[in-house]
Amino acid sequence: MRHFPALTLIACSLAYIGCSNVGGRKPDPTRQAWRDSWAALPAARAADQDALNRSFRAAHDQVMMPYVNAGEDAEGIAENLHGILNSVGDLQFSEALLRETPDTRSAVRDCMFESLVKTLFPKTHEVLLRAPNLKWPSDIAYEQSFASVGQQAPPKKAWTR
Repeated sequence: MRHFPALTLIACSLAYIGCSNVGGRKPDPTRQAWRDSWAALPAARAADQDALNRSFRAAHDQVMMPYVNAGEDAEGIAENLHGILNSVGDLQFSEALLRETPDTRSAVRDCMFESLVKTLFPKTHEVLLRAPNLKWPSDIAYEQSFASVGQQAPPKKAWTR
């Protein structure tokens, strides 16, 4: 009988914890890379090294998803990366990229537009040009989307000198 209040409290706590997320909204994991990119943007534009790394990691996370790398999420990451490049400049952005792994540099390249990098940011263009050409889960999803309607996906456009 002495343990009854304690057991009642434990039982009520467990019931509350078990029901606390009923009907609650769960985060959409397919948008997490965009959220990470957005969260890092202000500090990355101020050349904070950790924020630059988080921005580059968001690009990597984006291409690792088993969905076509397109739509608002991909566009948001691209805009953020280009905005950061414009803010910090060619030298600082390219040096930050060189501190990343080659596969992260490849992911950043896949999330940026060569036409916006090539002429104004030659150092960054060179770093991204030398990144390995990898096939990402998002590339496989792209190919499968074409295959599902009996077509072959156009080849991935390589960056050029």
